[in-house]
Amino acid sequence: MSSSLSLAAAAALAVLVVLLLWWALRPRGPRYRARALMSPAEKQFFAILRRAVPELHVFPQVSMGAIMEAAVDMQSASRRDARRALGDWARIRANRIDFCLADEALDVVCLVELDDRSHHGDEARARDADRDARAAEAGYLTVRFGWSNGRLPSSKAVRERLLQALGQAD
Repeated sequence: MSSSLSLAAAAALAVLVVLLLWWALRPRGPRYRARALMSPAEKQFFAILRRAVPELHVFPQVSMGAIMEAAVDMQSASRRDARRALGDWARIRANRIDFCLADEALDVVCLVELDDRSHHGDEARARDADRDARAAEAGYLTVRFGWSNGRLPSSKAVRERLLQALGQAD
């Protein structure tokens, strides 16, 4: 009788543990929500870019991981080099480029960043320089445009700056 009582107590305890786990881990509403693809300033600058370089495709918010990869052959790399390459890729893949400009063949022509006041501190400038250096190492030119007090550059100024950076004349 005591063994059947012990068995019943163990079963009741197991059911209680399962119920407590279910209650603690149950979903509490949506885990995700939609967010805007671009800030209001980025939306305005997107329109300016499209007018400035109609011959190019403008892609907003492109993941660096979509256009860059480790320069290591993962098949023949040593374990250490492969680990380092994966770490480097993990650092860049979550970073987003404000705008990626591509030609008709959809080859990347250059990267464009819109810098607001959050890019003015020493730490932010160092982050930007590191990011630009990583992009340059992969063969990409980054052109940065600043804006302040709600003033964005004109389409004409953007076109001139981009063509100059790309070594082309208008």
